[in-house]
Amino acid sequence: MRPTEEGIRELADRCLIKYDCHDQIVMHDMIREMGREIVRQESLDPGKRSRLWYLDDVLEVLREGKGTEAVNGLLLHATNVQVNAKPFEKMDKLWYREHVLEVQRDGMGTELVERGLLKFNDLEDVQVNPKAFEKMNNLWLLHLDYVHLTSGYEHISKRLLWLSWKGFPLDCIPWNFSMEKLVALDLRYSSLRKVWNGNMIMDKLKFLYLSHCHYLTRTPDFSGLYSLEELTLNDCKSLVEVDESIRCLNKLLVLDMKNCTKLWKLPSGIWMLKSLKRLDLSGCSKLGNLAVFKGPLYKLWCLFFSSWTLPPKGVHSIGFSLISVQAASCLMELNLKDCHLSYIPEEIGNLISLRTLDLTQNNLCTLPESICNLTCLKRLRLEDNNMSHLPSGIGGLTSLEILNLARNSLCTLPDSIGKLSCLKELFVGNNKLSHLPSEIGDLDSLETLELQRNNGFLALPESICKLVRLQILSLYDCNLSHLPNEIDRLISLAHLELRRNRSLILPESIWHLTSLNTLDLGDCNLSHLPSGIGGLVSLEILIIEKNNMCTIPDSINNLPCLENIRLNDCAKLRSLPELPT
Repeated sequence: MRPTEEGIRELADRCLIKYDCHDQIVMHDMIREMGREIVRQESLDPGKRSRLWYLDDVLEVLREGKGTEAVNGLLLHATNVQVNAKPFEKMDKLWYREHVLEVQRDGMGTELVERGLLKFNDLEDVQVNPKAFEKMNNLWLLHLDYVHLTSGYEHISKRLLWLSWKGFPLDCIPWNFSMEKLVALDLRYSSLRKVWNGNMIMDKLKFLYLSHCHYLTRTPDFSGLYSLEELTLNDCKSLVEVDESIRCLNKLLVLDMKNCTKLWKLPSGIWMLKSLKRLDLSGCSKLGNLAVFKGPLYKLWCLFFSSWTLPPKGVHSIGFSLISVQAASCLMELNLKDCHLSYIPEEIGNLISLRTLDLTQNNLCTLPESICNLTCLKRLRLEDNNMSHLPSGIGGLTSLEILNLARNSLCTLPDSIGKLSCLKELFVGNNKLSHLPSEIGDLDSLETLELQRNNGFLALPESICKLVRLQILSLYDCNLSHLPNEIDRLISLAHLELRRNRSLILPESIWHLTSLNTLDLGDCNLSHLPSGIGGLVSLEILIIEKNNMCTIPDSINNLPCLENIRLNDCAKLRSLPELPT
């Protein structure tokens, strides 16, 4: 293990750093303050320190031109501004506020803000010496969010590697702004109408973030960005065209054009991106040429559309073209939620690397048998369709862990479902099931089974008692008459919902479910509770509302974990025993 990795692991073991949900390293405040103190001790003169982040220090250096070659990084955030809170006392109609400097500093807020909206340009009043960056020729990190700079771009360090300038104030990057060595360029929420003129050679640039640039109508020429890996154009509401040069981005991994609502055409070169892993076109409501899918897309992992992206009249051709992408075998995640699909073509079976398939909220009645070839598939979502049956070979999905079939029209499940040995969660609520195949008991890994609101469902097969890992069983709003006699074999069962099964007779074995912590027997037309209820030693929540019981057995006092008992609308109940404390 390399020394850097060892150091990171040691800091993590001491809880001084951690990885967040995005796999980014987050440091403890103590480490951050220690680092800042080390930098403060470098010099009494802020302009001779390696990093500048404290607002007063940064403004002093920029206004008075005190920067030196010692400065490697400079951060100026609008959120760092210290403001006077009193000006807001008179703004009775204010409902939206961004960082305000002029009004806050002078305390001149009035009731003249009639429309209830006050928005101002963060740090726009900061006076910066045009030559402030001239001596900072070792600067490699520059963070100037929402800062207004009208001139002096030619003085910014030619060694700059990382530039974040959210709210960049100009409509185009000046020609004299040297960016040849940049690795990351973040210009989100900017006023750009054109990113740059002509062909910009930035062969080291890996990350280009242009999301939320609402005035940008066309992407720049990409032909000089040989190393680009991530390009985000999310929410560029005026974007109508993507430059053909995008075909040159052979190293591009991520392309995000979500919610580009005026984008109506994609260049054919977009399908030639050999390294692309994630493409997001969801919310591109005017995009109409998706049927021209051609090219390799060799490494595409995730492809996102939405109902706005796929107009109903073009669904069938789009479906076939989508599945026939050359080398689509590398696709790992396919989201076609709410795309008005009425069928899935047989070619879907070619997506042999697919891990996640989301077909929620379509008009599907069935699936092709070829889908059973997807042996790597782990998550299949089909809720809110019109599915009447599943392919008989569904058991071929040997890696499947989650199968959601809720809110369909299924009358039966195929016997082969018992071959889904990895299945952990099965959702078949709100269907027309009358029974389950006995093979359901072969689902050794099953932890969650939801069968609620199958009104013709009369009984569970005895084989269900073999599911020793089952933790959640939902059976409310069915028409159950009885439960399996050996239901106590479900040794892991923690949550059991039986509400509104009004003809249900409970077996004595149910009171031996020692792992059960939630039991819902509400509105089950129960006339009494057996004394055996005292055997549910892990029970925390007991719901027996809307029943016909006159008494509750004294054995309920034997439930040491009971925290919540619901007895609403038990009109015949006359007394309560002593409850556990």
